[in-house]
Amino acid sequence: MLGRRCRVLVGVLAALVLAGCSAREPAGGQAAPDTDGGRFPVTVSTGQGEVTIPARPKRVVALGYGDVDTVVALGVAPVAVSKDFYSPDGIPAWLAGQLDPARTTVLDIAQGAPIERIAALRPDLIVATSALSLTDSYQRLSALAPTIMGLPGEGDNMDRRTMLIGEALGKEDAARVALEQTNRRIDQVPEAIPGLRGKTYAYGYVRAADDIGLVTAKNGFTGRLFSRWGMNVVPALADAPVTPAGYTQISRERVGDLDGDLLVLGYVNDGLRGSLEASPLFQKLNVVRGGHYTAISQSVTVALQVPSIANVGWVLDQLQPFLSRSFR
Repeated sequence: MLGRRCRVLVGVLAALVLAGCSAREPAGGQAAPDTDGGRFPVTVSTGQGEVTIPARPKRVVALGYGDVDTVVALGVAPVAVSKDFYSPDGIPAWLAGQLDPARTTVLDIAQGAPIERIAALRPDLIVATSALSLTDSYQRLSALAPTIMGLPGEGDNMDRRTMLIGEALGKEDAARVALEQTNRRIDQVPEAIPGLRGKTYAYGYVRAADDIGLVTAKNGFTGRLFSRWGMNVVPALADAPVTPAGYTQISRERVGDLDGDLLVLGYVNDGLRGSLEASPLFQKLNVVRGGHYTAISQSVTVALQVPSIANVGWVLDQLQPFLSRSFR
């Protein structure tokens, strides 16, 4: 039976939605000037329709990994954030030291939105673009404050989420700069490790004893990330069926399909990791025998599945030493 942490991460893995946003000044009235290029009031287009933010937000509640990351990275200290179940203090590892516990409340949203606790914080903006589990709570949340939930349209989640939140916060210029810096950081990896070019990879998450979910979609973040590094999915998985969430499911007996130049796996728990790594089929893989396999933490897995301007640099810092040793 899946525990809470597993359910949360499986939900993250499954909730890879297309995203988009747009913003404009509402008709009528004089928009107030903003020091970062934004003007208020501002109306943004969200997955729940158009939302107007009347003034620069000062009491922001951020619910969902990508939302917490983006708000903090744009220099706003939220009054509350959703809990990260993979860190002791409930704050994502990549935001360590960036939030003051005395100023920011950590909310458990695993069982839904804690409406009364959020109301007590008197928010003037609620950001929940990646908290799809809270969709049923939209009406109650929006009654408390303008609520940004869901990303309409098509395109890159990180780019659209960053610009949407940036517009809502009056931080459009900062959002653009952050995206430029994040993309530069991604491109620095193959410059530092040219041996990655032309190599094959398999990346996924072991969810149960006989359930390995491989992220094989070419249009997802990890697919485009490895592609930018000049890498391709291992041949055995290149044309495998892909679910709407962007992954291919295989059983343990097909572990041979993972063999290539690089293997990156996350696990629900240490027991599953130990079991798979001890299996003869796994140990016979050339990628394992050659030392080109690495097990990643659940935090790294989440960061790869919900990339943000706050966590991409952090996750690359986690992976780059291994990649350098393997493909120098």
